Amino acid sequence: MRVWGALLGATLAVASPLAPQDSGPSHVKRLRSAPLAPGLRGRRLARIALAESLDALNRAEALEIEGKRWELGLAADERFERLFAVFSREGRSRFAPLTEPRALLRAGLPLSLDERTSYLFRVRPRRRAPVRESRVIAERPDGLAVASWTTGELIDGLLRKGVRLAAAQGDIWVGYLSDRDAATGAREPTRSLLFFEPRRFIPKAWRLPAAEVSERGIVVELGRERLSLRRGGDELIIEELPVAQ
Repeated sequence: MRVWGALLGATLAVASPLAPQDSGPSHVKRLRSAPLAPGLRGRRLARIALAESLDALNRAEALEIEGKRWELGLAADERFERLFAVFSREGRSRFAPLTEPRALLRAGLPLSLDERTSYLFRVRPRRRAPVRESRVIAERPDGLAVASWTTGELIDGLLRKGVRLAAAQGDIWVGYLSDRDAATGAREPTRSLLFFEPRRFIPKAWRLPAAEVSERGIVVELGRERLSLRRGGDELIIEELPVAQ
């Protein structure tokens, strides 16, 4: 079963045993943009229908725990300083704040799935392959483990809900999210783009306020990749540009 992809995909850098002790929101870096030069075009990577893609990561994967079926996803505030695990069932969603992500490696992190259902989640790291082979365990309050998944399965769920960019230097995935109030998880009027690049040990993630993307276009750099982003009606057009010398 492939689950927990959206949650762990964005927080794996925090939960990784190889991450620094003082881990935190800086693992999701704020992209800096520059205006796109008039007429500059590159290799087309994606044309994304924004209305259809909005909040797809909120419902990244179906899972079953003790006979109940849930949809699990990811949400965040505008600065990605507060992440939420989104548990949806029977038309209702609960935004469970990830207040201390590194607790996943220690005593565990309790998460409320609805008004009557809570579990303690832990990550059991595998140092030789922390991204793909660490294990996430769900426990009842009495300590009984009732479900577990590998981190490789979890990341796969995130990737299936994102849009793949087949860039020259490696695949990058992008999602389009409603920003959430950091205290309550309520939907804010602003939107963000989340870019995610799987890595063997510590994945990379970047965020960008969607309002920065206009019809005239902008340029951003994600590691070794240089991309142009521009709006075309309700679509986001992403192209790969030559790296500036």
